[in-house]
Amino acid sequence: MIDMETLGVSVSSPIISIAAVYFDLTTGEIGDTFYKVVKLDSALEHGVVEPSTLSWWMAQPYEARKIFSATDASILEDVLKELSLFMLRDDGQEPICVWGNGASFDNAILSNAYRRFGMALPWQFRKDRDVRTIVDLAKRLKNFDALSSVLMSGVRHNALDDAHYQIEYVSAAYHALRD
Repeated sequence: MIDMETLGVSVSSPIISIAAVYFDLTTGEIGDTFYKVVKLDSALEHGVVEPSTLSWWMAQPYEARKIFSATDASILEDVLKELSLFMLRDDGQEPICVWGNGASFDNAILSNAYRRFGMALPWQFRKDRDVRTIVDLAKRLKNFDALSSVLMSGVRHNALDDAHYQIEYVSAAYHALRD
């Protein structure tokens, strides 16, 4: 599961944090996690800020906005390299599926960032998966509201906490569709 925080909603949006979490779709079991904050100047150098998103961030709770003062932030190119190493580990498994929240959001923005740096995408393009689609299918086919079936813990708009939450409700949607 990939989740990011950005300063816009288009594919050229500045990325301010990236989280990735290995998980088992059938059990919801969580595996290794990755979380990095991008230095604000690096994010701004490699994206186009959307004023409405910046205004939205200003209205978020302090816990979510702490990302802007993170002392362990790295430049975007380094974060992408580290994410690639995290995703390309050789554990004998088939190529990973990469889940993102919205066909045009997380995975698309991340793919665009890799392209801008001339870096190879660390997953096969056929392995893109969309959180919103499985949630919608569960609702339409099984009348199951996956989003309301799970309570979020942690900080909303913290990429790692959001990724964990998305895993929970994607797994719940998957089970609803199987039953």
